[in-house]
Amino acid sequence: MNALAYTLESVYERFHRREFISPDPLEVVWEYPEGLQREVAALVCALFALGRVRSIVSVCRNVLSRIGPLDGLVDLPDAEIRVRLDGFVYRFFSAEETSRFFCSLRDLLQEFGTLDRACAFGLQNSSNTGAPPARKALGFLSHRLRCGRLPLKSILVPDAEGPSASKRLHLFLRWMVRKDEIDPGGFTSLTPSELLVPVDVHMHRTARILGLTQRRSADAIASEQITEQFRLFCPDDPVRYDFSLTRFGIHPDGPAASEAFLGTRA
Repeated sequence: MNALAYTLESVYERFHRREFISPDPLEVVWEYPEGLQREVAALVCALFALGRVRSIVSVCRNVLSRIGPLDGLVDLPDAEIRVRLDGFVYRFFSAEETSRFFCSLRDLLQEFGTLDRACAFGLQNSSNTGAPPARKALGFLSHRLRCGRLPLKSILVPDAEGPSASKRLHLFLRWMVRKDEIDPGGFTSLTPSELLVPVDVHMHRTARILGLTQRRSADAIASEQITEQFRLFCPDDPVRYDFSLTRFGIHPDGPAASEAFLGTRA
């Protein structure tokens, strides 16, 4: 085992345990039963994952509680969704754009039944033949949420076919495709081997320190490069190390571990 493989496995063994989930919006996802409710909660929690982590956890519980039972979303008319979200605001997201998002999400669920089926349709019908499977599936999903009956001109839903890493959408897919004590899983439209690493500035910095990419921007190309490097160590599950590496910036024990594992490489 070379030095990098040893580092990655050491970080994985240290942090890839249920006790290290909190604080993280993923803890909210686990509060919902498997199936439709969990996948809706996962998408919402991933998309609102902007800002300080404890604020994210709080706002996720707030907005989901306003909607009510998530398997009942498909039956809510536009007007009722707006009433339930009246007065809601988080960072850049107003009640109006959040309502538009939930209306588009409801329309998507009415058409496909589940987000898993929507991703499967996108994967099978994508015109972007050279794109990785995860980008195909999420490209369709993001397009329908952004450009549906009520267009959403907001960063709430990234464009998964654009140049950005679309970290929050890939985080959602990691949660729903991988299945272990961290990620709840449930999707069958993709396999763990087809996932891309969710890359933000923190993961990008860590990846550069570890020599996984020389890309200067935390963009879609960097995400693919980092994923390919992880694939050398774990071909069937290249996103295996994502959760444990991101504990450095989220969990209270993270900074000390970061110094111990990565300090000599910085």
